[in-house]
Order: sequence, then C-alpha cells, then structure tokens
Amino acid sequence: MGGPRLDAHAARLCSGARDLARAHQHETVDPIHLLAMLVASAEAAELFATFGLDDLRLRVDARVRALPVSALYRDGSVEPTSSSALQVVLTRAGALRGWLTVRAVAKEDLVLALFEDRAVAALLDTVERRHGVEDVPPGDGVFDIVFHDDDVTTMELVVRVMCEAFDLSNADATHRMLVVHRSGSAVVRRLPAAEARERLAHARAMCLASRSLLRITAERVDPIEAREPDA
Repeated sequence: MGGPRLDAHAARLCSGARDLARAHQHETVDPIHLLAMLVASAEAAELFATFGLDDLRLRVDARVRALPVSALYRDGSVEPTSSSALQVVLTRAGALRGWLTVRAVAKEDLVLALFEDRAVAALLDTVERRHGVEDVPPGDGVFDIVFHDDDVTTMELVVRVMCEAFDLSNADATHRMLVVHRSGSAVVRRLPAAEARERLAHARAMCLASRSLLRITAERVDPIEAREPDA
C-alpha cells in the first residue's frame, strides 16, 4: 500500500487487511478490510470503547463477506490493489500524525481516519453504542467530572469539549488535557448533580457527533470534601 510511513503495528494491520482481501477473493483492499483487522486486534476493546464490540465485529464481518468476489483472484496469483478510498484513509492518517514528533502513522491514527470514511461511518452508525460519557447516578450530591486518556481522541477535541461543555478557558483546558495525557485521568470540574447532568449531556452530544471515544466519568465526592462545589 502506498501512502505515509507506518509504524510496525500499523504496517501489520495494513498487511493483514490485504491478506483478508486476498482470502475473500476481493479485487481491492478497502477501508472495511482495515476496520476488520482493527476490530479483531487485541486492542479492539480500548480502541472501540464506546461500541458494543460483539455487535461491531458481526457487522464488519458481514460487510466484508458481502463484497463482490472476483474470479481473477481465485487462485491467489493476482494481488488485490488498494482502493482509492483506502488511500484517502491512509493519507488522512498521515496528516493526523504529521504534527507530532514521531512521524510514523500509528493504529490510533488509522482508527480516527477510518471514522471519516463514508462507508465506515455509515456502518458504525448502525452498531450498538455504549456511551463513553457516563451519566450522574440518580439523586443529589456533588461530583467530580473526570476525563480519561484513551490514546485515540485528538487533543484538540478534548480541549474543545472541556471549553464548550464544562466552561473552561482555553488555557485551563489545555493544561488539564496535558495532565490527562500524562497521568491517564484528571478532574476537570466539581459540580452539583443537576449541573453535572446538564454539562455531561452536552459533552455526550459532542462526542457522539464526532464519533469520539473520549471517556468522561462522574465520581461522587465525599460530603466532607464537597463544601466547595467547583474544584
């Protein structure tokens, strides 16, 4: 496959996508073949955290099997070629990685780029979803809003959700995003239950609209610690 330089893991996934296309006697390697390799990988539960993984795997497998078979590829002597749609995905993944110090495309970049493919997006819209943004449990109280690092969601989107859904300044959101990235998680706001529900609903809508895997949880604060509503 042409396109940007891939790290070893991403290269194996792309090679596996070609092998899958060959095994099914498909003329081209399409984004759905790459998606099939990703959902079958050991990291699938992390990469597709907001989806019902069993449902996702079944639908991807069905879509692969529904692709037309070409007699030219029956004996394996002719190699499938990369489709133009797959080339677009790889180019987009390279652009996502381009601003980082490490230039090779990683599996996380492939996931984000695949989400922008029209056929993949249409399939994902049919899959059972588990929201990455949790709700506040019933009742009153004060809750810490915690963002979790998933190694997939872009830093720009994390900052935007913090600013728009939780009313942080851009500088504060950028600082907290970096803490999340370094430490794995961080408290962004401390809110009373009613306001927490409202702001989490806003964040959930933003994440669903962008098909983001961002995980946000609401953790109840001990009443003794909850004298100040916002940390």
